[in-house]
Amino acid sequence: PLAAQARYMAALSALENEQYANADQLADAYQRRNADSELTPDVLFISGESRLLLGQHAEAVTRYEQFLKVGKQHSNYEQATVRLALAWLMNEQPQKSIDLLASSADRLTDRSLKAEALSILGRGYAAQENYSAAAGQLQQSLSLETDKKRKEETTVALAEALRKAGRSAEADSQLKNMLSAPSSGRFSAEASFRLAESAYAAEDYPAAVRYYTKVIEQEPTGDFGPHALYGLGWTLFRTG
Repeated sequence: PLAAQARYMAALSALENEQYANADQLADAYQRRNADSELTPDVLFISGESRLLLGQHAEAVTRYEQFLKVGKQHSNYEQATVRLALAWLMNEQPQKSIDLLASSADRLTDRSLKAEALSILGRGYAAQENYSAAAGQLQQSLSLETDKKRKEETTVALAEALRKAGRSAEADSQLKNMLSAPSSGRFSAEASFRLAESAYAAEDYPAAVRYYTKVIEQEPTGDFGPHALYGLGWTLFRTG
């Protein structure tokens, strides 16, 4: 029992220290040696979290589903339900994500977890091109969210849903409000890029130049930097 507890604690420590591959390996090793242990739900949860964070979404789905079968009374049951929905969404199965959360999100009592669930639900609707429903869920999520990084992620998703629902002015307003506050940086480049594209489409070329330049300064080689560089060049060409 002491050796099993030590293996579990090693897996948990690896997860908490963002050593996700190591955490997953330790969790799997625990499962092989200690089948049907009272810590099995905890170890399955560690494995699910690790695989989700490693981008192994199908494998994460399997682990969370295993957890939900054996951990119905576990304190992480609601969290695992929400994370399963996220894993389904990331595995390009938005309908399964929606089916899981549509009836359960409103019953969640933890404010942060409910905000996360509503954000996932909104992104699921967006993946199905139901942008009005997506915007509604994402707005509800923002009203509850307190974590800055998740709030920025949800704001960017909301702006995209609003834009595709034909509400571009509202989309731009959301992104400008986000950029006016101190940023964690992870989503600010995307927000600036979306504003640059919107400004260019509206033929507001000075604003487009300003936002494209901001993206390039923030992440010249990131996901949006090269596109911003191209956009900036084209905008300057258009304006002579």
